[in-house]
Amino acid sequence: MTSPTGLTETQLAELRTRAAGIACGFVDPTQLRRVEQFVTGRNPWASAILGKPFALRAMTNRDLVLLDLAAHAEPTPPEPPRAPAPWEPGYQPTEGERAATARSQAAARAWLRLVTALPVPVSVAYNYSGPHHYEFHVSGANHIIVREPLHAGRIHRHADRSLCWTPSRAQHLLFAYLDDPVDRDRVPTCKACLRIAYRVAGLTPVEDLLPR
Repeated sequence: MTSPTGLTETQLAELRTRAAGIACGFVDPTQLRRVEQFVTGRNPWASAILGKPFALRAMTNRDLVLLDLAAHAEPTPPEPPRAPAPWEPGYQPTEGERAATARSQAAARAWLRLVTALPVPVSVAYNYSGPHHYEFHVSGANHIIVREPLHAGRIHRHADRSLCWTPSRAQHLLFAYLDDPVDRDRVPTCKACLRIAYRVAGLTPVEDLLPR
C-alpha cells in the first residue's frame, strides 16, 4: 500500500522533535488557517505525519506546528489512490448499488414473464403529464401500452392506450414517444397498469414487479 507521505521515518522524527521545541501555549490564527487549508482532503497524510488518527478539532498546538512544518517540507504530498468511477474497470459497487441492481433484474424477469402471458403486444412508455422530468427526479410512471385493441372480459382498450386508461384519467396521461428506443428497456411501474395486466394474463402478482 502506498504511503500517504513521501517523508521518511527519519525526516518525520526530526519534524516531530522540532515541533515539540517550537510549540507554545497559544494558537497562531494565521498558521491555523494555513494548515486547515492544506490538510483539507488530506486526512490520511495528516494522520501519517502525526502518527495518530487526525481530527481537525482535536489538534493540539504541537500537532498544528508539526503539520505546518510537514507542509513546508512536503508541499505536494503523493496523491491518494482514486477509486474507479462506476464506468471504469475495477469499480466495486456499494452494497446499496448491488441491492438496487438485484431488484431491477428481478423486476425485469418478472416483467418478461408477464408480458409473454398477455394476449396482445404491449410496450412501455413514460408518462410526461407530470411537472418534473429530470435525470434523477421524475414525477411520472412507466405505463403498459397495448399496441393492438384489447378485449378481455370487461376490459376494453383501444390500441396505443395504457392499460390504466379511463376517460377521467385521460387528461393526465401523456405518452409522447411510443416507439422511443429508450423505452425498450423500461419496466412498468404504474401499479394500476400492472394490476390490470396480471388480471388479464391470469397470473398472480409478483412482489418484485408489483410491491404491495
